[in-house]
Amino acid sequence: MSRVIPSAFTKEVFRPIIVGTLDALRQRQLLETDHAALKRLLLIHEQCAIAMRQQQTVSLHHAAETVVQNGIQALASRNTLGADLLDLYYLQGYTIQAIRNNRRYKESVATLRRRRIEAVVQLADLLYLEEVAVRQSALEAVADQLPLLNYDRIFGRNADIATISEKLCDSDSFWLQNLTGMGGLGKSAVVHATMRQLVASQRVLHFVWIDIELDVRSAELLWHSIITQLARALPTVASNGVPYQQLERQVRQTLKAIPYLIVIDNVEAFDDTGELSQRLYALTNPTRFLLISRQEIAATQPIWRYRLQPISPLAAESFVRHRAEQLGIVSLIAAEDTILKRIYALVSGHPQALKLFIQLCGYFDVAAVLEEFETAQTADLEALYNDIFQRILDKQEHQTRQLLAMMRLAPAVGLPLDLIKVYSGMEKRDYWAGLKTLSRISFVEKQKLNGKTLHYVHSLTNCFLANHQQSSEEKTAWVDSIMRGCLYWQAQIVDMQPETFAANHLFLARLIRIGLSHTETWEISSEIALALFFLAENGSYWREWLAIYQLALQESTPRNAPLLLKLHSRAANLLHMANRYDEALQHEHHALTVAEQLNDIKALGRHHVHLCITHRYLHNFERAQMHGETALDIFEELKLPNTFSVVALNSLGQAAYYRGDFVKADGYYRRAAELHENVPDSMLSRLYSNWADTLRALHQSAEALKKGQQSVRYANASKGKTDFLLSQFLLCECYLDQADLHAAYQIINSAEFDYTSLSIAPEIAAHIAKTTGRYYLLQGQPVQAIQHLEAALVRFDNIAHLVSVAETKVLLAHAYQLLSEEAMANQLRQSVQHALVTQKSESWMRLFVKRGVLEEDKLRLQPRQSEIATAVRA
Repeated sequence: MSRVIPSAFTKEVFRPIIVGTLDALRQRQLLETDHAALKRLLLIHEQCAIAMRQQQTVSLHHAAETVVQNGIQALASRNTLGADLLDLYYLQGYTIQAIRNNRRYKESVATLRRRRIEAVVQLADLLYLEEVAVRQSALEAVADQLPLLNYDRIFGRNADIATISEKLCDSDSFWLQNLTGMGGLGKSAVVHATMRQLVASQRVLHFVWIDIELDVRSAELLWHSIITQLARALPTVASNGVPYQQLERQVRQTLKAIPYLIVIDNVEAFDDTGELSQRLYALTNPTRFLLISRQEIAATQPIWRYRLQPISPLAAESFVRHRAEQLGIVSLIAAEDTILKRIYALVSGHPQALKLFIQLCGYFDVAAVLEEFETAQTADLEALYNDIFQRILDKQEHQTRQLLAMMRLAPAVGLPLDLIKVYSGMEKRDYWAGLKTLSRISFVEKQKLNGKTLHYVHSLTNCFLANHQQSSEEKTAWVDSIMRGCLYWQAQIVDMQPETFAANHLFLARLIRIGLSHTETWEISSEIALALFFLAENGSYWREWLAIYQLALQESTPRNAPLLLKLHSRAANLLHMANRYDEALQHEHHALTVAEQLNDIKALGRHHVHLCITHRYLHNFERAQMHGETALDIFEELKLPNTFSVVALNSLGQAAYYRGDFVKADGYYRRAAELHENVPDSMLSRLYSNWADTLRALHQSAEALKKGQQSVRYANASKGKTDFLLSQFLLCECYLDQADLHAAYQIINSAEFDYTSLSIAPEIAAHIAKTTGRYYLLQGQPVQAIQHLEAALVRFDNIAHLVSVAETKVLLAHAYQLLSEEAMANQLRQSVQHALVTQKSESWMRLFVKRGVLEEDKLRLQPRQSEIATAVRA
């Protein structure tokens, strides 16, 4: 049975589905049987959507039952007995004999059976009318989501469209499909046409179109972009102000309940497609993905591939004459067949190349142009494209060329009209006229996204513009466009909120990247990137922003040392999140050198703090202590605001904590807390998180809990995602220390506590995984505990977090012991013992014993370490 909606959806098709649904409800087997039929009903989808909007558990069984209950209630007004029979027989499970006896109906059992069958037909007819209404509403809604057409007819692609349609709607077909072909073949246009046919025939009523950005630099950012675009397009997902992890969960829930068709275009913009295909596959069934790319994508899962070929000579000739009539190019309209054959021989059956050549013939004599190109014997299609582009561009007015150059600032999804106005600096009538011209000559195209019309440059045009040799006048206009955009966003970011940043990230990232490549705009682009640091660090784009800071440093000018100082510092901050500590150290030393050159004592102090943090991550605790104390001395000598000293004391506290000197760490945190006035909430949140962890190590669980709760309050006030996650997992650990499993579960079960999300920094994700595993261990569920603890161990191993590796292994040993796997448990404990002894971590070993996560009688220390064993026993 097809998983997608058939075009001929009549009462005859509908009734068996309702009968089957009723039978499955009666037998309570709706989820155990093949419920493909249910997935054909939009009434069921609507109930699933209502449940998701109300944040309830989505169940096909419940959705079907609700639809039937509503139908029976509607039937009761015209057939009370029939409605009663349906409710008792199908929903409550009574037999007809039991109904007759209990209800004392006068009719015979045979009559009641006949009445029930009649009621089923009436119910099916009622629900059919509702289904028709829901479908009509869905068709109207989906019409707004269809991509805008950049053509009125498509030539030579009927067979391609039929093949793709068949595969998309075949119940036994692949969940992942890949359409490939070189640039300019019209892949997107073919899929546009296919989608319109499928929607018009009601074979697909749920779909989303996604464009991958040209500026995608990482797998994490790509996945985040896809999830974010899906969240905005799916009506069941409440995307405003919702944390990314919750968005991802809602998207997954929707696509697993409702059969969407998701088209992802420009997949060639991203290199590592193997991981992408694997992640998308996890969202399939009943949802299906169609990926458009120039080359075949790598896939570890089953995938159907279809390569688009050039159109035939006959289709090309029809296309040329049709397009020539649209543009009024008389020489082509009346051209002999031999001319059209020569055009085809020159550009083959590539529709984009044909469109450009036709446009060229509007400016030059057809025969002369053909003879010139044939004489040149250009075999390289890209070179041919560039030649045609340049000739057409030379014929445009100055203002139109300026507008086209500015359009390179558009990301792949395009620019809205308000940004086109800002970036171009033109009046509405001027940029509108320019857009119409550029659209007519196929240099600029448009699409709809979230109800907005966006204009973008075709990828082939973009390649030409990137390699186009600009005149001095064009360069000036280009830099002016970048500067106008930078000044606009500089004014906007003052009060920018996380949701606004997420909505405009594509525009900002594209503009800043291009701005950094020009001397005139490097400074303002860097300032904007730095001003957005907090939003980037506490959001899902921190990896992309790290790449932007590093790009800024590559493109930097030595004339602005203070900006270089900040860029090195921020890059180091984000490198900490990426666990690339050696690189962070290099940036810190660069920053320290710049600060010394500037004789900026305050900056020197700040970077001694940063060096303290980095050396602590690298387990160079003595050097961390030295840098931290140097920073504190500088801040106290200069009598700087409390914020500076708090940062230094917090860093010293962390270094002392990981060295195992918990009393000293506690002293640093106490001193820092006394300086809380005028200190930002984010800083206080992290201070109290660290303090809570130290108090846990000192076995002051009640005080640790209080500090953990204070940390959460400050994190909520700061609105920082990283602050929130840090405070949450520390608070959860405090609850687990006190065996308050209910309070711990409230945190473990929250949407934000999803350590598998790649938007979370690896260290925080590892801690969340360990805390989750510890919760299940205390619950007496060792299998679940091992699953999370092993995930934590992999993450801690990757970042060389030695103390956390040891603690996680000990927890794993407990879990294996509960499963009576003593050999594995002892092996893990010996590994921990060896690591702690090697690192001379007496304090941490003593702590593990006192916490009860390492049993004293299981320790087998080497003879030369007898003094450590004595300390442990003490």
